[in-house]
Amino acid sequence: MNALRLLSFCCVALSAISAAGEVSLRYQWQAGDVFILNKVVEVAGTIRGGTGAPQTMSERARIRKAVTVESVDPGGRAQLRVALLLVSATKSVGEDEIQYSLSPERVVMDDTRLWRRNPNEQEISPKVGPLRQLFHPRAIECSAQGRTKNLSSPARWLEAASQSDLFHLFGIGEEGWLPLPERALEVGDTWQDGLAAPIRSGTSQLWHDTRLRLERLEDRGGAPLAVIGFERERQIKDLQADVNPSAPQNLPPLKAYFMESRQDLTGWVEFNIEEGRPLRCQTEGQARLRYSLGGRLASELRALVVEYDWERVHVQTEWERVRNVPSR
Repeated sequence: MNALRLLSFCCVALSAISAAGEVSLRYQWQAGDVFILNKVVEVAGTIRGGTGAPQTMSERARIRKAVTVESVDPGGRAQLRVALLLVSATKSVGEDEIQYSLSPERVVMDDTRLWRRNPNEQEISPKVGPLRQLFHPRAIECSAQGRTKNLSSPARWLEAASQSDLFHLFGIGEEGWLPLPERALEVGDTWQDGLAAPIRSGTSQLWHDTRLRLERLEDRGGAPLAVIGFERERQIKDLQADVNPSAPQNLPPLKAYFMESRQDLTGWVEFNIEEGRPLRCQTEGQARLRYSLGGRLASELRALVVEYDWERVHVQTEWERVRNVPSR
């Protein structure tokens, strides 16, 4: 292929890019579309419970979700429904290994600590109720520039978070879409999305900052792609949540108290310019979580503090476009 033909091919493939080398990035949701997110989360670090010594910890989880486009208005704002389909993982804490598989129909756990106590029991059900909260679909509004708003009750996610730390940090909120600027971009342009000051509610506060950069433009099999790099910091402090607000009166009330949750992550997203959607996202970084479970009194809340220090976090998400949610 000579230089002239190659130039002509590239101009057709990158039709969304202007002659000035600028590109406009927008999400182009279409009502009725369904996307399957396949996510792999790998973490390694230490965990400490109470006054005990820290133990080494590693985990590899596979998470599968469905994102359904319910409707799209003329301005490109979409109503989305996000449903968790499956979580399966292997986790090691010290010398113990835990394998589990969670779906809306079944919660199965193989824990070497449980096997030593009762080798005939493979399926564990006492905490199925709180874990089920993970599978309640949530409604999200997403603009053409990727600004999202959670339309579901956040209480459900806070309830589930105390039972499933890994998903609270890396499994629920990191879908792979990013905020996009209103203006056209050239390679090397940067933009930012964050809070000038922490959001405060009672004693709790939330702060986040995401810095983004258009790294390069590519042609991938005839599809024009934008590769977007990002750095993200997120902190939550002094957050309290009811774990079992719907529990029967004969059960004691239970609260989760998150003293600290912090993420420092970097990564990139491949974005299909023509279709207006992400294809895959990869994230690396570190994170820390400190929380406790207890009763309504402050003295009870601080009785047992659990600390996670993830020295390595690796998350990879791939989007698959389908028309119907496949069977599990």
